[in-house]
Amino acid sequence: AQKLGEFLNKKIVFVEVPWTKQLDYLNDGKTDIVMSGMTITPQRSYLANFVTPYLRSGQILLVRMEDQRKFSRGVADLLNTMYKIGTVSDTTGDFFVTETISNANEVTFKTSRQGVNALIKKDIDVLLYDAPMVCHYAAVNQTEKLIPILTMATEEYLAWAVRKNDSELKESADLFLKAIRDNGVLTSEINTWIPYFNR
Repeated sequence: AQKLGEFLNKKIVFVEVPWTKQLDYLNDGKTDIVMSGMTITPQRSYLANFVTPYLRSGQILLVRMEDQRKFSRGVADLLNTMYKIGTVSDTTGDFFVTETISNANEVTFKTSRQGVNALIKKDIDVLLYDAPMVCHYAAVNQTEKLIPILTMATEEYLAWAVRKNDSELKESADLFLKAIRDNGVLTSEINTWIPYFNR
């Protein structure tokens, strides 16, 4: 975000917004761009325009290292089982489990951090969440012996969202992303901030 501000020669002001209200804030003019790991979906594309995706992502499992072999095939190892599957309410992972796994033993959390804590405490067997954050949580919880299963359950593209009528910001953000992709900065940033991640 700061580098985008420098590229646009504009001051960046961060506005923390509840996840479910991000597009409302955007369309009400309270924010100008959503930069929060948002997945492009048809429903969201109806409400906002998306800049060129910066990351191919998906839903993957975070597990305890001792259970790595048990879940080596990813979501396929959850089918027809009673494993406790942690998700974050109203996210792609939550929708995926609801739509894909019959009679899933799903446990939902308000935040991903709560899900990680439940996994550490063995209150759930796996956490299904966005690949970049799962990789981040695995890296920062090495002492708790958490590890990502990198088999993606879904294919998603993450992008920044702008208002439908703000073609100028969309075009400028697209140019910025092309520049940092071409000069290798985007790949470097991803490698720095999302360890384990297999693009």
